Amino acid sequence: MNINSKRNESLKSVLDTLEVAFEKVGIDFYYIIGATAKNIWFERNNKIGKGTKDIDFAILINRNDQFKDLKQILLREYGYTGIKENEFAMLTKDGIQIDILPFGEIEVLDGVAIENGIGLHHIKINGFKEIADTGITDFESNGNTFKVATLPSIILLKLISYDDRPEVRIKDIQDIADIIKVYFDLETNIFFDEHYDLLERINEGNEIISSRVIGRLMKKTLDKHIPLKNRILNILEKHIQDKEKSKLVVMLATQSEINIEQAVKILTEILKGINA
Repeated sequence: MNINSKRNESLKSVLDTLEVAFEKVGIDFYYIIGATAKNIWFERNNKIGKGTKDIDFAILINRNDQFKDLKQILLREYGYTGIKENEFAMLTKDGIQIDILPFGEIEVLDGVAIENGIGLHHIKINGFKEIADTGITDFESNGNTFKVATLPSIILLKLISYDDRPEVRIKDIQDIADIIKVYFDLETNIFFDEHYDLLERINEGNEIISSRVIGRLMKKTLDKHIPLKNRILNILEKHIQDKEKSKLVVMLATQSEINIEQAVKILTEILKGINA
């Protein structure tokens, strides 16, 4: 993948800046999540991803002042600006929003609380630490290596974020639909190498067997983290049971240009893959 291409100049600029800033404050582990991660996978396979207005990073932080120091360096040395309404987001000099989402030793219950002198700011970060163990992969570009969430991990995180705030996280379902629609084309080799038992079901549609594989790959992470596994199972079971009463199912059907029954089957195949 060539992150120096014109399409990815913004990402390259942000990565170059953050890698230096991370080193200055002792952060040595981060990975890219969200729509940017999805688009990186798409572009590697010559697919055009939909544009995104922000770049999301999950970063391993061990103390509050490490996160504050990072923000101060970005403000003072690189001309970033803060966003008053969001303690975890900043704007680059070019107006690109980056979301810096910390996880690690500073986690409390299911989230992270940051004190900025005015008050506590809290975000939920379910899944970041768990995915860091088994749900990321390295990308190389022009001699540089950076970590990106895998496509099944992206779907896993998006199911959680939608479940947390369904009223404002509609785009998460759009991204899930985009990934499932082209997953077979993006990862054809793994179907033949590792999941060839599903190829006899190809007449059911690529999306159906892709969903089973996505569930199987989620399982590798979830089997090591049972509380997170139980949450994902509960999310899937609820929407499968609700069928056309589920906004997630309706949106998945609309975005995938399929009917409600097929959308429910996609979720069911993910569930079966996790439970296998």
